[in-house]
Amino acid sequence: MNNIIICKRNEGLDVLKGILIILMIIGHIFSYSLGYNALNPIRYAIYSFHMPLFMGISGYLLNINFLKQASIIQILKKYFFRLLIPVMISWIMWYFFKLKKYNSLFEDPKLFEFIFFPQVYLWYIYSLFVYILIISLFLRISTKFYVLFLFSIFLALFFVYFIDYSSTIVSKSGKLELSFYTYRPHFFCFLILGILTKQKNWMIKSHKISIFTIIILIFVRILNYYYFNAYLYNIDFYFLNFFLILYLLPHAINWKFKYSTFLQDIGKKSMPIYLYNLFLIVAYTDKRLFSWYLVTFSCEFILILVIVRPKLIKDYVYGKKKIKISYNNGNEKFD
Repeated sequence: MNNIIICKRNEGLDVLKGILIILMIIGHIFSYSLGYNALNPIRYAIYSFHMPLFMGISGYLLNINFLKQASIIQILKKYFFRLLIPVMISWIMWYFFKLKKYNSLFEDPKLFEFIFFPQVYLWYIYSLFVYILIISLFLRISTKFYVLFLFSIFLALFFVYFIDYSSTIVSKSGKLELSFYTYRPHFFCFLILGILTKQKNWMIKSHKISIFTIIILIFVRILNYYYFNAYLYNIDFYFLNFFLILYLLPHAINWKFKYSTFLQDIGKKSMPIYLYNLFLIVAYTDKRLFSWYLVTFSCEFILILVIVRPKLIKDYVYGKKKIKISYNNGNEKFD
């Protein structure tokens, strides 16, 4: 008989993912309404940490033993069906949704190009898939994760400072720029740091030092919003997220909850929420901003309920299940 190993989910990381997913939705909503630029204070705040933290969590949860032992074909098969198939389905739906809504998609709608170079929020899964393949290749030559982390830091420095990554995001004119925007090599270091946090027990043990440093880095972040400096922006971005990953992840795994929380359930179903939340943001158009916010936030809440708590929706749509009632005389009745 084959041995079956049941891996228990980590409640704390699910809650952390749930918080980040909600922040992602808020970021998407206010980016759509206030603009996709650094002058948007809500976008500036949320995008300072939520996706690097997500990447760190992905690294922490990555099955390194599988990547070491499995063949490249097995790895491709596993993550192609787990990551790319759901994303491609979502992206094709998004393509035709935009095409039908606006009669055109960007300047030159080419479905094949947009599947492999998505210009919106789906970049995270594409990047994660490529990162996993890179890690598996490095593991084939017995590369230490310390070395891989140094390599990822070099990538970040190269693409942020030498390629002027911020300008390529704005232009998105050619295939090279689209590749940078889609696969974001400067985020690779966050995934590796998440792996090291678990594999090598990297963490900041002192609460006081961690919190004090994070507060200082947040203060610098706020200051940089009003007096923007590109070099300071990038340095603070990386140090802030390195500290958040090294502090939050080792502590989040120890969070315990007596009952399953709503945030925990959102974290468990984060993938479909991530894939389909933007549909609702662009579907409803109303020049009255308050009305648009009200409808959009309501629709997003309903989407989360449908994905996270389908039983709750079913109970109210079809009526609750019959409840067994026991009486004192020992008789039972279904009501």
